[in-house]
Amino acid sequence: DLPPWAALGKPERPDTARSWAVLGYRCLVPLYDASGALVSLRARSVTGATPKAVPPTGNHLAPPIHYGVRGLVMANPVGRKLLRDGQAPGWWPSGKPLEVWVAEGETDFLAIASQWTIDDREHPAVFGVESGAWVPEIAARIPFGSVVVVATDDDPAGEKYAAKVIETLRGRCEVRRWTAERAKRAVRA
Repeated sequence: DLPPWAALGKPERPDTARSWAVLGYRCLVPLYDASGALVSLRARSVTGATPKAVPPTGNHLAPPIHYGVRGLVMANPVGRKLLRDGQAPGWWPSGKPLEVWVAEGETDFLAIASQWTIDDREHPAVFGVESGAWVPEIAARIPFGSVVVVATDDDPAGEKYAAKVIETLRGRCEVRRWTAERAKRAVRA
């Protein structure tokens, strides 16, 4: 039996509910709040279904719980530690600014975050954002003097996400604005 939050269908017709997996939403990506707590997730289509990603409530077939993305980010292990502690990990090289990447969407987040292993000495914090995800509380967890690479799509939505991140870090961090494609090429090099 599938929990109602993991189904899509018509709210007025619960019999139309189909599981995420059956509909092609097979990639589950956890979402964290500014304290580093796992509070939600997104199911991402791997088959080209529309919409590309859905929250746990599916299509309102679940109880009246709202699982939005506001204030929630995808985060690699270093990013989760950063959210919890608000400082660079103890193993980060002394005197070197912490490196933080902010990517747009599940696929760019996964593509960038997977470029480093946890054993890499300079494994950066990597965050993924959706519309409305980046909030001042998350920005406040990034230490003063960090180098932040904002890698969003080269379109109006990506520019909007980037502007929000840059605005919240202005004067505290060195911010570099890259397109998602440039970022993926750079981390592969």
